[in-house]
Amino acid sequence: MKMKKYLSVVIMCLLSANLLPQEVDVESILKQLSNKIKDHNTIQTNFIFSNLDHEDKVVDSFEGEMLIKDQKYKLTFTGNEIISDGKFIWQYIEEINEVTISEKEEDESLLSNPRKIFTIYEYEFKYKFNKEVTLNNDVYYEIDLFPIKLDESNFSRIRLLINKTDVELYSIKYFGKDGNKFSIIIDDFITGINLDDSIFVFDEKKYPEIEINDMR
Repeated sequence: MKMKKYLSVVIMCLLSANLLPQEVDVESILKQLSNKIKDHNTIQTNFIFSNLDHEDKVVDSFEGEMLIKDQKYKLTFTGNEIISDGKFIWQYIEEINEVTISEKEEDESLLSNPRKIFTIYEYEFKYKFNKEVTLNNDVYYEIDLFPIKLDESNFSRIRLLINKTDVELYSIKYFGKDGNKFSIIIDDFITGINLDDSIFVFDEKKYPEIEINDMR
């Protein structure tokens, strides 16, 4: 009887172990996300940028478009354009009809170079899997990134939602040290499109009486 009882306990333990959720390989997920971006030299996507309060309620938001070709990019949103040909950066503000031109820096921030948003984990972060989240019948991995050099970062944490099925980035949320938070939701992710290089150079001729602030 004791042997049968012992075997029953062993069998129950084995069955219980099989029912436990499998450990998520966070590094593999992040590498897949990063590699998908590196496999495509052109990307077009729409995004929604939102400022959030302490309870994650939207304080302010705007929509924009993001175009990427290799190390070139163009961001368009609410009367603003940020364009880079890989060497220089043009920042145009429609309201004052002014463009500022500067040299591209090697250590561009995650916010100034959109390609880095998709390969963010490569930039000195520790990472942690939180849970799976279901939104509109889709399942996402919720992963937190923590700056290794916290004292040099403006953020205490960055949260990613990555689609479990196609391993594509759905959203990225920044938690500022000052308590401020904002998020970027990615939409209409299109790759392999034809983008002419002229898109990534600011054409001053299209803006009569523009004020040029050349910092190069």
